[in-house]
Amino acid sequence: MSQKAAEVRMIYSQRDERVVAIADLECTVQNLEDDQKDAATSKDSIGEDLAAVEQAIKAKESQLQTLLPKLASTKDKEAKVKQRYCTILRPHLTP
Repeated sequence: MSQKAAEVRMIYSQRDERVVAIADLECTVQNLEDDQKDAATSKDSIGEDLAAVEQAIKAKESQLQTLLPKLASTKDKEAKVKQRYCTILRPHLTP
């Protein structure tokens, strides 16, 4: 009878080990699912941030397209004014 009791204890011990192994696997699966959900949430958030940045870039590019012609015009005017004043002031600056 003691051999049977030892076999029963061994069977219960193996069962307990399997229960622990299954619980570990369930925890691992749950952790992986949680990580996947977190990654998806992060990806969505990054996607939204990227869309906002792309929109801001387009707005700045549009603003730049408006400012570039004004800048070129201002530079042309500045160059003409410098040229005019240099021609006016040059005779007075030579000894």
